Amino acid sequence: MGIVENIFKLIQEKGLTPASVSKDTGISQALFSQWKSGKQKPSAEKLKILAQYFNVSVGYLMNDEKTTVHDPEGNSIVIDRETMDIIKKITQNPNYKIIFTAYPDLTPEDLIQALKVVKALKDLKDE
Repeated sequence: MGIVENIFKLIQEKGLTPASVSKDTGISQALFSQWKSGKQKPSAEKLKILAQYFNVSVGYLMNDEKTTVHDPEGNSIVIDRETMDIIKKITQNPNYKIIFTAYPDLTPEDLIQALKVVKALKDLKDE
């Protein structure tokens, strides 16, 4: 996926429109249209603005395989793109979020067991 596709994917994932992002960031709607049509590519300055707006790294927008995020204590954590996509799905879906909010101390082993139980229940339901 290219830079422009990543930008529009983030817009869609957040339930936004180019118009609302334009209003919030000061990047013109016409520029979004030019990017989408391939007439122009985002400048480094615009990528920085969008990265800050979406709370991702410029590397993430550029389809870099890894991105750096910061935990609440300010520590830098490097995360691969697949993991970052999973984190976004978890934090944006209230059904997934419930598990992590209700049981913040789950170990990886606990989580694997919970997922096995959920899968077994789903399989029973599908029969």
